[in-house]
Amino acid sequence: MVSLQAPAFADGTQPEDGCRTLNGAQRHARPAGQLLVDAVVGGVDLELDLAVFETELLTAADATRAGGTWRGSMSPALVEVENRPIRFVAGNWQWSADVERADGWASSSLDSGNGRVRLMFNAKGTPIGESVGPRAAAFWRFADEHLGTNCGPMSPAAVGFKD
Repeated sequence: MVSLQAPAFADGTQPEDGCRTLNGAQRHARPAGQLLVDAVVGGVDLELDLAVFETELLTAADATRAGGTWRGSMSPALVEVENRPIRFVAGNWQWSADVERADGWASSSLDSGNGRVRLMFNAKGTPIGESVGPRAAAFWRFADEHLGTNCGPMSPAAVGFKD
């Protein structure tokens, strides 16, 4: 399983529990979100225009965009790196010598023989409004070639899917 990592705090830092699936992120967001759901289900008049609320929520989320992609249970033949700067250029990832211009940081490690690989996006280098899916898929191609992940080809979810 490959997961996209949950958003970071407004200052760009991640919660102490580190990598988690999006379902895990919901655990952290649940108190505020649950309050809103309880109010709506309970018939509380919030005097809230949901279209305006959605726009404000997405604008705030995009302004502090971060996160990444990660995968556990990888090959024990991984090349280990720790927070190595990486750039996204013309649809592909490449190592970066310039920490200031990094679009993310790649890490891979072996924990008890099980490998773990992670890409943390740099909020400053992650465009607002577009899906990070193509960046994640491109990272796993890069990881296959440079870190020995052997994930195989991946593609991002289709945009505008309708059933």
